[in-house]
Amino acid sequence: MALEWLFVISLTLAPIYAFASGGLQIAHIVMGLYCLGRLVSVRPAFGAPETALSFLCVVIIIREWTATNFGYGSGSGLMEFLYVAFGLLILLCVRTSDLNRLAGAAAWGVWGGAIVALVGVAATDGLSIRGVSIDRAIGTFNNPNQLAYFALLNSCLAMVLWLSGHMRTLTTIVLHVMMAILSMVALSKAGLIAQMAVSAIFLWYIVSKYSSNHWGTIVVLLSGAGVVLAVAAGFFDQFLFVQRLASTGSEADDGFLSRGYAVWLDGSWTSFLFGLGQEGVLLKFGHEVHSTFASFFGKYGAIGGTLFLSFVGGWFHRTKSNFGWTGIGLTFLPVALYGLTHNGSRFMLFWVLVALVGSLKAAHGSVRCYPLRVGQRSLAHNRIGDGALPGGGGGGSLGHERLL
Repeated sequence: MALEWLFVISLTLAPIYAFASGGLQIAHIVMGLYCLGRLVSVRPAFGAPETALSFLCVVIIIREWTATNFGYGSGSGLMEFLYVAFGLLILLCVRTSDLNRLAGAAAWGVWGGAIVALVGVAATDGLSIRGVSIDRAIGTFNNPNQLAYFALLNSCLAMVLWLSGHMRTLTTIVLHVMMAILSMVALSKAGLIAQMAVSAIFLWYIVSKYSSNHWGTIVVLLSGAGVVLAVAAGFFDQFLFVQRLASTGSEADDGFLSRGYAVWLDGSWTSFLFGLGQEGVLLKFGHEVHSTFASFFGKYGAIGGTLFLSFVGGWFHRTKSNFGWTGIGLTFLPVALYGLTHNGSRFMLFWVLVALVGSLKAAHGSVRCYPLRVGQRSLAHNRIGDGALPGGGGGGSLGHERLL
């Protein structure tokens, strides 16, 4: 039970950035304690994604060590190893957890983090989404993109918990609306587009679930057409997020090349195979590669980038196996959209999401999650093994099958 509370506290404190970006935060320390407790009692289970990340860790160490010892690196690039290793640790520990307890803990943690983030923004920046000047909210984060990414990941985590039967529909809707508001005040174009994808698929899914399959598509198409007409008529002109989206394509950093997608291709064969290293990218490009996917190609070349794409393929496969195309649309697709123009691999909640969506039906064989299909009327539910109680029979509040 104590370990699950550490998981709750970590997710709740995720919005609080007490130190500089890229370094250790309070939530990371608490999550590390949770993982340490898991490793003491359970042997880690490696699958294909975990194996790919393990090899990627080796590639990172070799590349950054080489850069440091041959005089064109200070050793700070080894932080990249810690980011990936920490994510790998989360995947391994979640896969071996009591899933009922952990999903219950995640439900409380997702709500705790949502409240902390919302209160932080309300207290520091306000929650106004209308105005003339575009002032991006930060809240308790260090920059608005972190706020937007948190809002997106928290929405996706809520969707995973909803699909697995650990969060009620109304509760999920309320939380998603809260996160959508945070996306609107953060004014990240990538965050807004990804959050809109979650909203559209979620709306289609709910409407389809309680009616014939075609109604979901009809409602979403009509809603989309209505929004387009309203925008064309100027109805949303005073909304800051609409003004922000309207600038898409007009800024210097909107293109893939300006985000650093090709930095690893403009060099020798060694940079093509092994990349430039973290500091090498900064020296050549001026800043890091702004992409979850392309960043590993830039820093660690074709070898490192391919290993990361192998991990992504495993993430996709597990999501599809556990939750079908609905899970892909509600969790994988939005995060992938955001990752096209931002490096989200360092965010703790990213790894928590990947771990939960890939593990919900496999914890000790006691829980099997049945994803909803379009047209079904019942929520996703868990089947508990014969004689077993949700949460392993602990009876505590974290062990209930559907908490919220």
